[in-house]
Amino acid sequence: MRPSVLCALVMVAVVAPYLPQCHGQVWEALLPAFADKLSGLWRNGEMELLGQYLCSYTVRPHLRSLELYFKGKMACPEWTAIIGEAETRSRSKVLNKTTEDFLRKALAAGIITEEDLNTWLSH
Repeated sequence: MRPSVLCALVMVAVVAPYLPQCHGQVWEALLPAFADKLSGLWRNGEMELLGQYLCSYTVRPHLRSLELYFKGKMACPEWTAIIGEAETRSRSKVLNKTTEDFLRKALAAGIITEEDLNTWLSH
């Protein structure tokens, strides 16, 4: 979400209590949509890595200099203690960057081969 959209939503939240009572229904209609968009910024889940390892990931938003960034973390506790991390401006790319970081660390530790890494990167 762009900072301008986030600022607009904050402004709506600040101004809403000062709206006349007859317009209160508008706020009641906007609140669920706002809450849905806001909660959609966080993601938690599991994915299968390299076709055999079950890994968990988290994605969370944060502001830096009034710009929205996303931090991702990935771990495969049943396989290794390595934790992949990444930070991007793109919510859709943060999980890929986090997985790439995890696999590069696994390659450096000798857990996977370069062929495994290149197979994943080519997808």
